[in-house]
Amino acid sequence: MGYAIKKMGSSIKPIKIKNTSGGGKLLWGCNGPSIDYLAIIADVDDAAIASEMRQALLVLTKDTSVWLPSTKSGGGYSVARRLRLGSLDQLPKAVGKDSLPHLEWRWDANGVSRLRLSFNPTTIGAEGMLDLHNELQNICHEGWKYFIQHGKLTRADIKYDVAHWSMGDFYVIPTHAVSQISWNKSGRFTGVVFGGSKGRQLRVYDLKEKHGMNGVRLECKTLPNMPLIALPKMANPFAKYVVATACLPAPKALKSWEWSLLCHAATTIGMANAIKKLPTQYMRSLVKNHIASFPAPTWKANELWKGWKAAVINSKLVNPSAWY
Repeated sequence: MGYAIKKMGSSIKPIKIKNTSGGGKLLWGCNGPSIDYLAIIADVDDAAIASEMRQALLVLTKDTSVWLPSTKSGGGYSVARRLRLGSLDQLPKAVGKDSLPHLEWRWDANGVSRLRLSFNPTTIGAEGMLDLHNELQNICHEGWKYFIQHGKLTRADIKYDVAHWSMGDFYVIPTHAVSQISWNKSGRFTGVVFGGSKGRQLRVYDLKEKHGMNGVRLECKTLPNMPLIALPKMANPFAKYVVATACLPAPKALKSWEWSLLCHAATTIGMANAIKKLPTQYMRSLVKNHIASFPAPTWKANELWKGWKAAVINSKLVNPSAWY
């Protein structure tokens, strides 16, 4: 369900927008890929607005019940705060303070020069977005709309949950060279990370281990470096990975016992790491291609992403005309 924001006198009320395609559930629900994290920077080039923001923040940050002290992410920011929004008081305690929207800014005596906002729109939901917009209006009358119009999306984490899968049901193979780290619990493979901590990543892990839920999560950390308003056009981050069924025959180039050993290793370190231990590049490529020829029947990356553009548009998240 998307929300438009309309001022009525001195109050701000949400107006529900009819969702005609069902795609909006991809943002506010979990029926498809959903946003798990956004980081946006917005430069403040107008001197008058920069000065107004500075004056507003000097006053607002005195209220430490709403503007909670926080750690700066780096990048030369002067101040960092977590925003305790009223609607988020109802979130489960397990969600924690780290799920509150995080705002940082650079400033000097003349005003604010840059803002950085990071948060999880799926966690805070539509009501949380309304609260965030209202609080940002205390800094700049455009509120969230200022970030839509002036913001650059520097990071977006996109997750996809498969409730009926376990880590032993499938193999994930990257189509490009990438570092990987796997972890296990009591000898059982429970997760893998493709990519370094400072770059793009795919994290695949057992939901029960981290969130107490059945299923598996595939989560892409992307670094789009594009205008926030272009979010509906974001490329499919899952397309760079092959997800194959774990129930597949041995490739012709391997003896049955070699294949059995490889599959056994995959149960503790993951198939991608097991393949790396094969003695030759020829064998590694052959096994990768063999696995890729058995895609998991419930995983079609391109089909998965078809509803993304409509979902983002219907949510009104980056529609400037929806936020007054």
